Amino acid sequence: MCCEHRPLGDTSTIRVRGRFVFSCQSAFRAACDKALARAETRAIHIDLSQVEYLDSSALGMLLLLKEKATPLGKRASWAPAA
Repeated sequence: MCCEHRPLGDTSTIRVRGRFVFSCQSAFRAACDKALARAETRAIHIDLSQVEYLDSSALGMLLLLKEKATPLGKRASWAPAA
């Protein structure tokens, strides 16, 4: 699995590993849906520290998450590998 949802307090972290490409769409969407549906979640952080490669569809998935989160009063952010 390329995506894993980890809730902690008011933050949900979605850790993405390996190649973040179109084939990860289903797993990423499922993790995002869990984070968005969680009432306690105010911030969704996408951990990209273990991503080896991402394509343009991955960028689209990140932007779509931000568009879904904003009207729900949730903040979505992501960080590249350090």
